[in-house]
Amino acid sequence: MDYEAVGNSCVFWGTVLVAVGAFLFSAGWFLLGIYKQTNEWLENRRWFKPTIIRRIIICASALILLIAGSVMVGRGGSLTTKGWNIMSLGDRRSDLIRAVTQEWLMNTRQLHESPMRGETHYVKKDGGIVRRPFRALRTYTLQAVLSSGLWDYGNRKDKEWLEAISEHEIAIQTANRHFRMYDDNTANKADPNEAIRWAKELQRLIPEKDFFKALLNTQGQLLKLIWSEYSWAIETQMPEAYKLLRQRLQEKQ
Repeated sequence: MDYEAVGNSCVFWGTVLVAVGAFLFSAGWFLLGIYKQTNEWLENRRWFKPTIIRRIIICASALILLIAGSVMVGRGGSLTTKGWNIMSLGDRRSDLIRAVTQEWLMNTRQLHESPMRGETHYVKKDGGIVRRPFRALRTYTLQAVLSSGLWDYGNRKDKEWLEAISEHEIAIQTANRHFRMYDDNTANKADPNEAIRWAKELQRLIPEKDFFKALLNTQGQLLKLIWSEYSWAIETQMPEAYKLLRQRLQEKQ
């Protein structure tokens, strides 16, 4: 949904309604202000000779203009307010979607770096061997989305988005617990060579673990949703992220 386009449309038509309504309301008061002149002008018309008919026509016309003008001003004001609210909602959603996208890309890159891939350790200047620990994957923006109240769980698309966010957040938390456990187990090995051997073994074993497969699965589902439903939030303001997402999506297909 292009919130800016929808919001601008509501603001435009709301403004039009307010302008037309204000004109009609003013016309109603103006008609009452020139009651005497209008009455004299109608008196010379064939069908308006009776005084009561002239009064009914003038008063009814003025009343219709006043009511119609008031309704249109009220409706236009509501529509304009709705338009500004839609744009504000769109801006706040866009900010969170961009944040989720950035966090997604950072976590994805992290899973393609050591110690998940490549060297599991490095050598210090004094010759000491230091194992590279697992870095915790981030969930800050996922939690922000879930607590923001900007999405309606009763809406089908919003529900799909919220559930994808929730499932991915749970998968990350589960993965982080396993990473901490692996770090603790490796740190307990007194022999550096044994620790390195175990770290390299983890590189081979982790991709086959259920928790890691679940992490990649929820990561992929979130990517598809961002691309299919929310690409408008990143396409123009985050062109590099947009290109990276497209590349990642093509890799998964």
